[in-house]
Amino acid sequence: MIPGFRRLLYGANLIIIIIVMFLLAVVINYLGKHYNKRIDLTASKQFTLSEQTIKTINSLKKPVLISTFFNKKNPNRQRIYDLLAEYDNLSANITVDKVDPIANPSKTQEKGITSYGVVLFESGSKREVTTVFGEQEVTQSLIKISKEETKVIYFLSGHGEHDSKNDKPNGYSEIRTRLANQGYQAKTLEFFQSAPADCDLLVIAGADKALLPSEVTAVENYLEQGGRLLLLLDPGIEVGLEKLMAKWGVAIGDDLVVDPASSFSKDVTTPVIVRYYQHPIVYGLSATFFPRVRSVSKEEDIGDQLTVLPVMMTTANGWAEKNPDKLQFDKDVDLAGPVTICVSAVKSLLIKTAGGSDVRYARVLVLGDSDFATNSFIKMLSNSDLFINSVNWLLEDEDLISIRPKEPDERKIQLTGSQVRSLFVINVLVAPLSVMVIGTLIWWRYRS
Repeated sequence: MIPGFRRLLYGANLIIIIIVMFLLAVVINYLGKHYNKRIDLTASKQFTLSEQTIKTINSLKKPVLISTFFNKKNPNRQRIYDLLAEYDNLSANITVDKVDPIANPSKTQEKGITSYGVVLFESGSKREVTTVFGEQEVTQSLIKISKEETKVIYFLSGHGEHDSKNDKPNGYSEIRTRLANQGYQAKTLEFFQSAPADCDLLVIAGADKALLPSEVTAVENYLEQGGRLLLLLDPGIEVGLEKLMAKWGVAIGDDLVVDPASSFSKDVTTPVIVRYYQHPIVYGLSATFFPRVRSVSKEEDIGDQLTVLPVMMTTANGWAEKNPDKLQFDKDVDLAGPVTICVSAVKSLLIKTAGGSDVRYARVLVLGDSDFATNSFIKMLSNSDLFINSVNWLLEDEDLISIRPKEPDERKIQLTGSQVRSLFVINVLVAPLSVMVIGTLIWWRYRS
């Protein structure tokens, strides 16, 4: 082959290789930008947007402007930028504006921001500022500014109920905070003589004495006008609403539910529930648990206006114990498993209005335990999701029913004294000595 032609051929090959590599780089960059795919290998999916976040983003009806105010030295700057980019990619209604308050003080002042390291959410006339930058806080801010109205939840008091302002282990203050994060307003009502005008949901949680007859009548009147009730009971306590709930197709058992096959910390009176019926409240939930719970089931005879559905149940090995002092199944007395512990009821009502009549749907949810939502237990397993989902369903906010962002897991390895000593021997003595012995043997072999 002619030398000049050979050089020309080599040069052409080199040019073709450069062009192909360039085109390959362009294609890879294009695919990486338009078909972004990540794999989250963490056990709790800490780097994957939760179901609630995706639902919240997809349900946005109005544009939302998210403005960040970070200087270049802020350690949280890139982390919040990366997080907000995921939100921005999922919806055309979200716009992210990155403002450096030092380089652009006029815009910072215009937005009413007086400190660095904050995120401002704006939608219409609504504003929300946060200084905490996790997925939970961002999603909560989106929920607050995107809600058309603030629904009010009344917690009944005066009968030994759990107090939504009490931050002690038996209180419901954590629930109150989580409801506020979902855009709801919680209030307290001492005794129930009539429903306040702004009452969207009545919660009776853990009453240890019966309501007055006049209160029972007031609750009945409230429901017959299309009200909503979340009734959380406890074993062995009559609250005076048992007969009323029977009219709504809900049977409240006088018993204690036991489940040896699925219990918390081997306490058979604290069943862990992993079996759910087809109900929006429990869609996608993992395990929930209930410290001492009574059975709640569907009445056999219900009216045509009622739709009554069971929500969750124990395993087949559980039962409803009529004698809590014995905890031994008696087929002639006790109710064999699986035992239902939660039931929902919906009633269609024709309500007279000034303009004629209106069809409304009253909703009731009855659960045989109230302690699962106390400050002591609300953060465990899926207890929090269960409570908030129940509220969402009762208030007909089904689009908010979901699995919420998880709090970061604190993972520690707990070692016993013997395990610590074993690790010391292996790492400090056995491993170095093994290397020395192997090295000595190799040296000796080559020397020989």
